[in-house]
Amino acid sequence: MFNLRKPKRKGMFEDFRNQLLKEAKTEKEKQEIRQKYTDEFLEIADKSFKENLYPAMKKLSEE
Repeated sequence: MFNLRKPKRKGMFEDFRNQLLKEAKTEKEKQEIRQKYTDEFLEIADKSFKENLYPAMKKLSEE
């Protein structure tokens, strides 16, 4: 019937990498993007954003 499982989504940085991959014209460009933005890098960036930058932005918007 319906798929009730949560999607495997790493966060907004993964969306950014996927957009870069769509815009890449050659296979070489795609390889460079994959090397630069590895899954491990994306997890660290997303975690850092959620723990550090996002709370600070939220606090500023409340003031």
